[in-house]
Amino acid sequence: MAEIGLDGGAPVRGTRSTRRGRRWTRWPIVNEETWPIQRDIFGEIYLSGTEGLPGPRAKRFADSYNAYLGTSHGLMTTSGSTALKLAFCAVTGTDGLGYNGEVIVPNYTFIASAHTAWEMGFSVRFVDVEPDTGCMDPDALEAAIGPNT
Repeated sequence: MAEIGLDGGAPVRGTRSTRRGRRWTRWPIVNEETWPIQRDIFGEIYLSGTEGLPGPRAKRFADSYNAYLGTSHGLMTTSGSTALKLAFCAVTGTDGLGYNGEVIVPNYTFIASAHTAWEMGFSVRFVDVEPDTGCMDPDALEAAIGPNT
């Protein structure tokens, strides 16, 4: 095994914007070729007064993505947490609050998986994951299902 950079080995990230002898790619990628396009898109969004709100660009994107997936309906959301909230509402036919339902969540997951359910008024039950896949253990999942799940 190679020696780590801390102990004198070659660093994974070089100094002065280089990586293993190559320069890092800057992000976002802005150059003479891309700047006019990016400037126009940014201007359209910013000057439209709808930035952060569902606007024509969001609708065009959602329609294009639905066509790509072969679905008739789809909705663009601001985050994965918002998408989870909408999924809870769709599944339960409620706004979640007062539903007294329970959501089963893997115990090894991103915090939003549990927090979003809790924020919507659901109780959260954690189940173990399989160590080789990181996915919910089917036996633990089945054992966790209750009358309000």
